[in-house]
Amino acid sequence: MLERRFLAADAPLLPALAQALIDHAPKADVLDLRTHWVVLPTARAGRRLKQCLHTQAAERILLPPTVCTPGTLFQHCVIPRRTTAPPIALSIAWQQVLAQASPQDCAALTSHDDPVDEREREVLAQRLRVVTRELAVTGITPTQVAAQIAADHLPMKAGTWLAIDAMSRALHTLLEASGLDNPDTAIAAALEHGDISAGPMTHAWFVAADPPPRDRALLQALVQRGVHCTSIVHGDETLLAEGFDGIGAIDIDYWADFRIQIDTQRIHACEHVTDQAAVVMACLAARGELQPNEVSVVVPDPTILPVLIRAGAMESVHLHAAEGLCATKGRVGSLLVRLHACIVNDSASSLGDLLRHPDVERLAPKDALCSWDEAWSTHLPRTLNGLPDKAQGALYDALGEVQTLIAPLMSTTPAPVSAWAAPLVAVLQHILGAEADGTAADAAILAKVQAHLQALHELPPNALSVPSCAVLAALVAALSDEHEVQPPHVDAIDCIGWLDAHLDDAPLCIITGLNEGIVPAAPANEPWLPEGLRHALGLSTSRSRAARDAWLLHATLQSGRQVELVLARRGMEGDPLLPSRLLLGSTGKALAERTMRLLGKETSEPTLDDRQPSISDACTFELQPMPSGTPDIKSISVTAFRTFLKSPYLFLLQRDRRVASSRVEYRQDLDPMGFGVFVHGALDRWGREEQNRDGPTTDVHQIEQELLAAMDALASEQFGHHPMPGVRLQKEIAAHRLRHFARHQAIHAAKGWKIEHVERSFNRKGRGDRAPVLPQVDGLFITGRIDRVDLHPELGWMAIDYKTAATPLDPEKAHRKRDGSWINLQLPLYAFLLGSVGLDVDGSNLGFIYLSPSEEKSGFSMANWTAQDLADAKDEAERIVGIVQRGELVGLALQELAQ
Repeated sequence: MLERRFLAADAPLLPALAQALIDHAPKADVLDLRTHWVVLPTARAGRRLKQCLHTQAAERILLPPTVCTPGTLFQHCVIPRRTTAPPIALSIAWQQVLAQASPQDCAALTSHDDPVDEREREVLAQRLRVVTRELAVTGITPTQVAAQIAADHLPMKAGTWLAIDAMSRALHTLLEASGLDNPDTAIAAALEHGDISAGPMTHAWFVAADPPPRDRALLQALVQRGVHCTSIVHGDETLLAEGFDGIGAIDIDYWADFRIQIDTQRIHACEHVTDQAAVVMACLAARGELQPNEVSVVVPDPTILPVLIRAGAMESVHLHAAEGLCATKGRVGSLLVRLHACIVNDSASSLGDLLRHPDVERLAPKDALCSWDEAWSTHLPRTLNGLPDKAQGALYDALGEVQTLIAPLMSTTPAPVSAWAAPLVAVLQHILGAEADGTAADAAILAKVQAHLQALHELPPNALSVPSCAVLAALVAALSDEHEVQPPHVDAIDCIGWLDAHLDDAPLCIITGLNEGIVPAAPANEPWLPEGLRHALGLSTSRSRAARDAWLLHATLQSGRQVELVLARRGMEGDPLLPSRLLLGSTGKALAERTMRLLGKETSEPTLDDRQPSISDACTFELQPMPSGTPDIKSISVTAFRTFLKSPYLFLLQRDRRVASSRVEYRQDLDPMGFGVFVHGALDRWGREEQNRDGPTTDVHQIEQELLAAMDALASEQFGHHPMPGVRLQKEIAAHRLRHFARHQAIHAAKGWKIEHVERSFNRKGRGDRAPVLPQVDGLFITGRIDRVDLHPELGWMAIDYKTAATPLDPEKAHRKRDGSWINLQLPLYAFLLGSVGLDVDGSNLGFIYLSPSEEKSGFSMANWTAQDLADAKDEAERIVGIVQRGELVGLALQELAQ
């Protein structure tokens, strides 16, 4: 018998369902429900139902029913004909099928004729696994999809689905040869041939808003075996009877157009997506003292979960992700992700990412990460083998043990999957070691990894021959479907998913994320199954998802609880967000007022920034810490004066030898400074050749060729023979700018100017010229390095600084404000440095050479300063030196921070 039963009108569903189960048991001291099965959409709902059963059983002994999800019910009822392939083995089998597929079938999937590489194969395998599973749940075959496309003249390729069909048959053959069954194929065959066992089950209770055809078929099969099946609908039958079919599934047309009655005052439209956390905190505060089980926060968008949890922690409100966070983001999962990337890519960046994992860094030599960062910042290697020979040593020292450790997994030779389990376990044990049981969440994920590897180990020894990367890819894919659940704080409030909203029974329910694309969810992004084809095949569509979500929201609102609805007007990047269509069910004036409330610029809702000042006093972290004691500054570079004139505080941090530090930016191309250094290096190489000649080179073609040769030699030494794509592009940009420079340099040389010094250095350590002191008695050393010094037989010396800025400034604008006050002393102090070694430079012979993207903005830009201007600049430098020597720098820095 199959019946539809409405429960819990104006009340939470799970307590009412628990009572219905108890009422169904014989009236005795023992409530025996062992022959009853209850099927719920989420595991959390199952746990809560068990709690309700134990509470309502009171003093009676409860022999509970089996509570499960639909997938578990299928595992119980389907009689297997052979060993069912575990999910990880199925992912691996798809990869092997793709590796053996014909070029024509691969081209039908990829839309290109190039061979499918390892990474593309892994992505395709996961897509095939997902789409074929969705079809199996609906009872559709790939050939039927191709026939539907042809029959309806849909604008897509039926050949794609014929290729998927060929690969599905190849998968079946491959698994059969290994003594395995595809779980979806096994279920379809069991339903078709009646190989369904109810066992001791006498009653089955279902809660499902939109069960797929396969679930409906199982219900019918259980009914045929004498099981009393009851489909539970949450609500009042007199009001909702027309909204559900005979087995309690939603009527899509009814709910897609259903107007949900919502109290507008319960809708909270905040400005930014992160401000939803502030609204949640405000709603909790408005209710006063609450026990954790008296409130639940519904979070359909998992990306804001970390924001919610952090915001709660700042206000001593403990929020717990009941479903957990994706396992691949945790300690064990991220390690597997990085191992997989190393094996697939064999790139230096992948090895660096692996080295940065805390458990791997613990095994590496001391300061290995520092050595890696230094080498990376200099060379940006694509692969270790592509590095210049001199640079390989440091990286191999840093990564040696790591590479040795993962070497057994680096083989591209296929082997039976059962043979890969042991090496993977060995690597994980070596890396995690005794630290593996650091947290309960780590232990739980490790147990799941062990179960997956155990399943592979137990497969037949000749089953599924693949390289190690295929096994790791399947393991990562399996973990991406798992969640890492941290143990909750004793006072934690649960953050639950959307499907749990109407099943939860907390008196206060706060639903976040009520924006289009979240509730209802955005259409599935699968090019093989666009929305039009999904509709023609009877698969779930945006309309059916909207209908289901309309029912779920209505059921939640009618469950007798206080429900607060939260949405945002803008996303993480400031992009506008639309309110959920489910909130717009009113008509006329009411709809207009609600729309204005949802979309209006004015909002009375709190923001996350508003709530931070109230707790800022508890924070002891100094955003701008001031070093204690007397600064240790022995010298000042000519470029550092600009920093002082802009920010004494930043000057202090950069020049004080007690706190000065350098920064490593982990990127895969040159930052603006790195690009400038590279161009300077090429010019330096060329300039040293030019300065050794008897006379200046005036031929544009020769200058250009020598510049490009110098650049190529430098690039080969610094980046190796196979640099990163971004570096290759920047090299072409540099070449473009050097060609512009060549023409300006030829004109300059034709006027009689010859390069005499390149990278002339003034420092305290004896390399180059001795840095002069300013003031000349008991002052500070003034250091610097002048890019180029030219000499003209009649006009004398010229000091030049190379610049790669896209928008050039002439020396006057770069050094002084309109009122004549100095903002930079670099070029005037070049004259001071050169004067200390007897090279007198006139104020009009100080300037820049710009290497800009366009030729008209490139070339020489000279100052027009008088001797008095240079004297004024020197006086300004002496003033700053005096401030440092008199100990006034800290006071100026504090004054800056106070402003």
